[in-house]
Amino acid sequence: MTTPSKRSLWRSLKDGIRLARPYFGSSERAMARALFIGVIALQLAMVGIDVAINHWRGAFFEALQQRNGGEFMRQMWIYCGIGVGFVLVNTFQTYVTQWLSIRWRRWMSDGLAARWLDGPVHYRLQVMGDGPDNPDQRIAEDVRSFVRLAISLTVGLIGALVSLASFVFILWELSAKAPLTSLGLSWDLPGYLVWAALAYAIVGTVITHLVGRPLIPLEVEQERREADYRYALVHVRDDGEAIALARGEAWERAGLARRFEALMRNTFALMRRQRSLSFFTMSYRHASLVFPYMIMSPLYFAGKMTLGVLMQAGSAFAHVRTALSYLITSYTTIAEAAAVIQRLTEFEAAIEQRRQARTALPIAPTAAEGLSVRGLSVGAPGHGAPIAQVDALQVRAGEQLLIVGAPGAGKTSVMRAVMGAWPLASGEAASGFLRPWVVQQQSYLPLGGSLREDLLYPMDAAEVPLASAAAALEAVGLQRLVEPLSTDAPWNEALSAGERQRLGIARALLVRPDVLWLDEAFSSLPADEGRRLYGLLRRELPAMASWPWLTRHRRG
Repeated sequence: MTTPSKRSLWRSLKDGIRLARPYFGSSERAMARALFIGVIALQLAMVGIDVAINHWRGAFFEALQQRNGGEFMRQMWIYCGIGVGFVLVNTFQTYVTQWLSIRWRRWMSDGLAARWLDGPVHYRLQVMGDGPDNPDQRIAEDVRSFVRLAISLTVGLIGALVSLASFVFILWELSAKAPLTSLGLSWDLPGYLVWAALAYAIVGTVITHLVGRPLIPLEVEQERREADYRYALVHVRDDGEAIALARGEAWERAGLARRFEALMRNTFALMRRQRSLSFFTMSYRHASLVFPYMIMSPLYFAGKMTLGVLMQAGSAFAHVRTALSYLITSYTTIAEAAAVIQRLTEFEAAIEQRRQARTALPIAPTAAEGLSVRGLSVGAPGHGAPIAQVDALQVRAGEQLLIVGAPGAGKTSVMRAVMGAWPLASGEAASGFLRPWVVQQQSYLPLGGSLREDLLYPMDAAEVPLASAAAALEAVGLQRLVEPLSTDAPWNEALSAGERQRLGIARALLVRPDVLWLDEAFSSLPADEGRRLYGLLRRELPAMASWPWLTRHRRG
C-alpha cells in the first residue's frame, strides 16, 4: 500500500472541485447557488454570534470581578438574546444544508446512473472485470458521502477563514491592552498573542499531517472491503434457495468469515493509525484550553490585565487557534473525503473509457431486411482468447436459424456480440432490423412494481392496453396471472422457472420485434409446449421481418 504524498492531497482537491463544479453550472444552478450562498451566509452569521459572545465574555467577567449585580443581570439578558439568535441561525443552517444536500445528491446520482446505463456500458464494465468494484456503492453511498463532506469541509473552511480574520483583530487589540512581560521586563511585540496562536497551530498542523497521511489509502481499502462483505451477504440472500437445496450453508459461512477477516485486518490497521492521530490531536486540544492562560497569567497576577480581558483574550485565542488548526481538527474528515473522491474519480474514468471505446462489433445499417456477419471472433474476458468464431453468416427476412452446440461452445456469446453488448468481438456486420429482441433462458424481471409493469418491461405500461397484456398471458398458458396483473409483488421470487420463460414469450408477443433471438427460451418447459409456444410466435407475429434464432444445447 502506498503512502499518499502532499501531491495526492492536492490532486484530491482538484478532483473534488471537478466533481462539484458541474452541479453549480447545471440547469439547477439558480437554486443550487442560492442554497449554497444561504448556507455560507448562515455560517457567517454563526461567526458573528461567536464574536458577540466573545465581547459578552469580557463584559460578563468584568461585572463578576467588580461584583456589579446590576451589570451582571444586564449581561444575562444580553446572553439570552444572543442565544435566541444562535438557535435560529443554527437551525436554519442545518435545514438549508439538508435541502442543498438532497438536491445535489439527486442531480449527481442521476448523472452517474445515466452514464453508467448509457447503452451496454454497465454490462461491459461487469464483463471486463477491470472496472471499479461495486458500482451500486459508488452511486448510492459515495455520492451521498461526497456531497455531505464537500459541504461540510467547504463551509467549515470559509467559517474558519472568516473567524480567523475576525478574532485576529480582537486578539491583536487585546495584546496591545496588556503588553508582554517576562522576567520583570516588558517586551515590545505587537500582537504577541496572535503570533503565539500561529506558532501553536503550525506545529500542530505539521505533526498531524505526518501522522495522519496513511489514513487516506486505509479509508479507500476499508470501503472496498466493506462493500465486498455487503455484496456477499446480498448474494446469499438472492440465491437462498440454491444454497438451501445444496446444503451449502457451511460453505457460505466460511466465505463470509473470510471476507470479514479481511475487513477486520484493515479495520485494525485503520484503528492503529487513528489511535496514533488521536493521541496527538486530543493532547493538542486539551493543552490548547490552558495554553493562552499560561501566556497571559503573569500579566493577570501582576495586575496588568483584568479578569474580563483575560477571559475575552482566552476566548479569542481559542477561536484563532481553532481556525488556524482547521487541518488538525478536520484531518480524519479530509482523509475520508479524499478516499470518496478517489473512488468516484475512478468510477467516472472507467465509465468514460467504456463509453468512448468503439462498439465491440460495429454494426452498419443497411436498407436490406436482413443481417450479415463476416469474420466474427468473440473473445473471452480477461485473456481475450477466442471462445467462438463465425466465418460468415446471413439471415434474411422470414428465415429461421437454429444454432446447436455443446455447452460452452459460445452460442450465447455470438448473440451478445451481434447485439453489440459483448466488448471483446471483432469482425464485420450489417443489419436492416430496427427492433431486435432477445428472450433469454431466465427472463429478467425488474425490481418491484406490478406484474403488468414486469411483463411490459422496458416499455411504458400505459402504452399497452390491459386487455392486450391479459391476452398475451392467456396465450402462453399463464391464465392464473391475469387477475393479479395490476398487483405489486416480488414477482421475481413468486414465479417458477417455467412461468418466467412463458412470461418472456408473452413479452415478445407484446414487443413485436422484427428479429427475435431465443436463447434456451424453452429449456424449463416440456418439449411439446416449447414447440407450441414457438408456433404461437410465428402465428401471432406475421409482420415480423425475421423469424427467430433458436439457441439450444441440443436438437429437440
